[in-house]
Amino acid sequence: YKDGENGGKTLPRRLLVARIDLFHQSLQRHASFEVPRMLRRRRGRAQQQCNRKKMFTMETSIHDFGTVLKNSFGVSLPMETMIDSSSLDAYEGMIDGLFSMSCHTNARVRSSALGVVDYALTRFGWVVRERVPRLLSAISLQDEDKKGDSGIPSCAQLSRQVDAQGKRKRFAEVLKGVCSILAIPRIIKELMSSERNRLSLTQSLCGTQVLISLLPDEDMQKMVHYFQGIFSQFRSKFYSLPRITTEEQRVHESCILFLLDKLLADDVEKKPGLLTNAQPITSLISTMDNNTEDVKAENAPGKKASSGNVDTSLLHWRNRLLTGWFLINSVDEHYLYH
Repeated sequence: YKDGENGGKTLPRRLLVARIDLFHQSLQRHASFEVPRMLRRRRGRAQQQCNRKKMFTMETSIHDFGTVLKNSFGVSLPMETMIDSSSLDAYEGMIDGLFSMSCHTNARVRSSALGVVDYALTRFGWVVRERVPRLLSAISLQDEDKKGDSGIPSCAQLSRQVDAQGKRKRFAEVLKGVCSILAIPRIIKELMSSERNRLSLTQSLCGTQVLISLLPDEDMQKMVHYFQGIFSQFRSKFYSLPRITTEEQRVHESCILFLLDKLLADDVEKKPGLLTNAQPITSLISTMDNNTEDVKAENAPGKKASSGNVDTSLLHWRNRLLTGWFLINSVDEHYLYH
């Protein structure tokens, strides 16, 4: 300090360097939010829907992707080139690559990639909306023709492939990665935002019995833990979503009908003749409650059918609990007073 009230005092160099470093880090953090927003504004709404470049596919090699990054972010490029819309395509390509690494065969690679994905989605949150349907189609085995889309292999194709030991190890590894991505808070937030996404998640989580039966024995309990992680995140953030449009109300009713059909079909299969036109719905629900203990005994974890395969004809008690929870939380005052 040269003059004034603090004249003659000095600032230690170490403290000065620390303050400069903190200021530099704050600028970096601010830029990590503002640069993606600026790139998105420059691309514009029209180009968001069409003329999109896919920077990452399942056939992309490390060398090829490195070349793309160098061409998009090279230090020798002029500033106008570095901030055009192709730069945002390169960022989204990196996120797809991280999704692919989250399904890697190596557990340590999957863990490291998931940490980076969680961080990247805090800056590029809008990419979640386009990728949530792809993630849900993976755990519901409805991605036959979506191999490599968003960097995720086709689970439907992998479910039919076995290794030399007759097990579907690769299928289990991809499912672990997909479930871990779905459990990320930013993904859960997007799942909660619309009735359509809630319906897809409900159908997927209530139908995991067949999916788990395809896995190797040593991975069954692990996958139950992964699916429980998704449900726990969903339950902790659950809220009642206002249904303003007719389409939202229709989708919500479809969800309730799906849950009722799931429970009723299971009891009808256990006891043919249970479902009759003269019997009210309330009586059927009461009968299902009385049969809960029987279902637990018949569908105990790991129980095999007489043919040697897991008995998937009846609803597992865990799926019945999930179905009941979704049903209870889906019924609101609209159905109580109408």
